[in-house]
Amino acid sequence: MSRKIHYKVILQARTSSKRFAGKAMKKICNMPLVLLCAKRLKPSNKNISFVIATTKEKSDDKLVTLLKKYKFKVFRGEMNDVLSRFYIITKKMRANDVVIRATADNPIPDIKLILELKKIFEQKKVKYMCLRSPKNKLPYGLSLEFIKVDLIREIYKNSKKSTDREHINPWIDRNIRSKYNVTNEDLSLHDLSKLRCTIDYKEDLTKISKVFNKYNKETIHKISWYELINELFKLHSQHTKICFGTANLDQKYGLKKIKIKNKQINFILKYLKKENISFIDTARSYGNAEKYFKDKKFKVISKLEKFNEKLTHLSLKKHTCKSIHDTYKNIGNRKIHSLLIHDWKGFKDNKNKILKILLKKKSENKINSIGASVYHPKEANDVINDNNFTYLQIPFNILDHRFNNKNFINKIIKRKKNISVYARSIFLQGFLLKKNKTSYEKKIFSKIDGIKKSLNIKTNFELCLKYINSFFWINYFIVGVENYRQIKQINLFMLKNTIYKIPNNRINEIKSNFKKISSNIILPYKWSSNESKK
Repeated sequence: MSRKIHYKVILQARTSSKRFAGKAMKKICNMPLVLLCAKRLKPSNKNISFVIATTKEKSDDKLVTLLKKYKFKVFRGEMNDVLSRFYIITKKMRANDVVIRATADNPIPDIKLILELKKIFEQKKVKYMCLRSPKNKLPYGLSLEFIKVDLIREIYKNSKKSTDREHINPWIDRNIRSKYNVTNEDLSLHDLSKLRCTIDYKEDLTKISKVFNKYNKETIHKISWYELINELFKLHSQHTKICFGTANLDQKYGLKKIKIKNKQINFILKYLKKENISFIDTARSYGNAEKYFKDKKFKVISKLEKFNEKLTHLSLKKHTCKSIHDTYKNIGNRKIHSLLIHDWKGFKDNKNKILKILLKKKSENKINSIGASVYHPKEANDVINDNNFTYLQIPFNILDHRFNNKNFINKIIKRKKNISVYARSIFLQGFLLKKNKTSYEKKIFSKIDGIKKSLNIKTNFELCLKYINSFFWINYFIVGVENYRQIKQINLFMLKNTIYKIPNNRINEIKSNFKKISSNIILPYKWSSNESKK
């Protein structure tokens, strides 16, 4: 019976950093950086061992004393020959064993990340795998390398120059690094290449300390790498993608035809302010919903009254102006953040007349931006092609993929700096969360269950939110709720999963699964008592 492959984590550490002297002993939450890294990477698995590789220099004596105090195994080698340290450490290991290289200026990686990467490494059946490049759309400093021992021996044999031995990477970079790099997609992450989580400078230490300071000082070594990166991203981005939908604030709406109770509305408004959820989606057709948002903290996105075919030129102007005036008055006589066309067909028939009025109101500082809420891709294309529109609202969910195509997305990207895209119907007005299903619906939900299983996702609620969060070109998503508990649940979930992204290949699988879904399902205005049977 063949022996199991043994893994050894080697943590590189020294105090003689040129850019940030003594950084290995600098403290995060009153814990020296090298000790924090060591604690976070220490394996509990018997098949993974751990050693810190440092130098024989006197300057590293304090570092060694500290680590030995906490019962860590330490190897001391040549200052300018890192490669030899790895070679000597691995002398007694078998050729097929694996070294996991880590560095003591990167406190985010932990044993949980190592175990995740270990699975990927074993699946790929390669000799080398790295996680250390912003080009892979990962944070700078989320760095680990997996190296087969026989490869270390090959590198040692072929690295004769001092410049090749000062670090372990030069030979790898020239010869094999490109063979397999872990990307953001492998770890189900968004493009995070703009983030830094390494400590090269004092400013890095300050920023990373802010992240760790959010947690109990006694347990910071146990906080997962994912949670820390998520917090770092939130610190960097400073906003939530949630826009609060108000369709059922003053009327019955959705699959269940529910109107929110007044007591719950008060709780919701307080929570929105507290969590800085400032974008509000409302409309003139939503009863008195607009009147709840007079507070300046809220950025109101509202919609014009729908157009009547019988309107004359004069009455059309009067109708449009009155609709704008009523919204303006309802929200406390302040600027409307975005005013949307709610009826694209009615607008298109009278485009020049209505647009003239909207642009005039914009120049009068009554409106910040003009946009449209649409149902169909053709309507969305009309909006994108008109530079007067800087806001687009579309339906988007795991069943509705009409807007998930390259041509549409490329058009959005071209206008990205001057158009905001908001997604609505992410739960399809509650359809995707329903419990009682018809025979036709059971077939749909059976496919959804298969998707959840493949992604290790437990609920439809979680899937819907993670799905919508996976598209970088969607700026915000609109959610309606029945009560305070639901908006809190949605917000807390998104705060914990800000950086999560369903990999592109899985998104394509989802799209393929629902390619032929009936429009009677994905378009609520077509719903009837028997729509699910069609």
